[in-house]
Amino acid sequence: QWQDIDGTRLRIGIVDSLLGERCRPTLWTGGITRCTPDDGAGVVGFSDAACTVPVGAVERSCDQAPPRQFYRHETGPCSATEVTAAYRAGAKLAGASYYGFDYTGACSPQPFGGLDVYALGAEIPASDMVALARTVPASAHPLDATVLESPDGLRTVAELHDHRVDADCLLFGDADDGNDVCFPAGVYVTNQFGDAACTTPVAVGSGSCPMPEHAVENTMPGCSHPRFRGYQVGGERPGPVYEDNGMTCAVADLGTDGHVYDLTTSFELAPVTYTLGDRVTPEDPMRVQYLGADGRLLAPASFYDVARSTRCDVRTATDGVQRCLPTYRQVLAGFRDSSCTQPVSVTRVYRGPAMCAPSPPPAFASYLVYDPVAPCGGSFQVKPVLGPFSGPVYAGTPERCSPLPQDLVELYELGAVIAPTEFKAATIVTDP
Repeated sequence: QWQDIDGTRLRIGIVDSLLGERCRPTLWTGGITRCTPDDGAGVVGFSDAACTVPVGAVERSCDQAPPRQFYRHETGPCSATEVTAAYRAGAKLAGASYYGFDYTGACSPQPFGGLDVYALGAEIPASDMVALARTVPASAHPLDATVLESPDGLRTVAELHDHRVDADCLLFGDADDGNDVCFPAGVYVTNQFGDAACTTPVAVGSGSCPMPEHAVENTMPGCSHPRFRGYQVGGERPGPVYEDNGMTCAVADLGTDGHVYDLTTSFELAPVTYTLGDRVTPEDPMRVQYLGADGRLLAPASFYDVARSTRCDVRTATDGVQRCLPTYRQVLAGFRDSSCTQPVSVTRVYRGPAMCAPSPPPAFASYLVYDPVAPCGGSFQVKPVLGPFSGPVYAGTPERCSPLPQDLVELYELGAVIAPTEFKAATIVTDP
């Protein structure tokens, strides 16, 4: 299934043609990845305080259709979450309670606000959901794209894989500062140190779960654009342990079962680049932006609006149409004067402590508004960035007007709303 903008396409998912539903690659019992329908899906919990009567729960939404299926999940003390069973949705249960197992394994009430509870119907055989074979290409390059393939030949990129640590990795960054990296999944992330100056990083484990083979240190804690360094995890060492929060280095509590490990050989996390694909036609203003490494294109990432030189994401605009809009940012409506009489609209970009590198200035701010066209989820509109805003922003009324906190942030003034029709509309296309 694709999002299509005048012939430029970005894959957004997989459709199971036999079930007639969109599905998501999901880990099931036994380590099998199955394409699992996720539209209108909920989770299995219990209606009693002993956790013996299973029910389904789904988050309540004003425009949501009734759920079609519920999934039971299990997470071992040292393993990933797996789906163990699927059920059809039964009747809605008015006034039902909802329980689940907490991190200690005890049955306890779960947060109930905003949930609807349903009886479970018949179990859905796991074999009804297509199993996907996962392949990691053999390569001399640090990064590659893992591929999922169905029995009928459909192939899709799953995630990136770092061969150096033999782990799938997740993109970390925002595509704007040129320092994005592929962050290995399942590694230990540390801001802990073995010395009072916080210069010798260590890893801290607890309980009986084995320590991961690799750890990652954030060398610029508290910054909007962190910098990371990877290490191999070595042998156990004695405490104490110190933590760096970006401001101070202080003794950390190891608890009763904490274990401290040395970090040995260091390595840099694999850098990821962004490259634009070819235009469909020479005059086409929309292109696909790809994740890449070593001069190779690995996986499609997003649309890119060439005319505005910005990445864009498909969202509902204020005219009710799905359009490719610039990146979401928080927008603040306030006043530029201490009497709260001169309105100003700004966006805030987190900077962090003084040691942090400045964030690149944004060009646009896309933000959520609530309107009659989309009363449930709201819709988005866009304003251009005019430039830095140097003064404080005030909020309140002329009688009670006060400056808003702006520590660790940069402010940028915004212009008038851009008409939604200025942005390209997108449609969803499903291959036959």
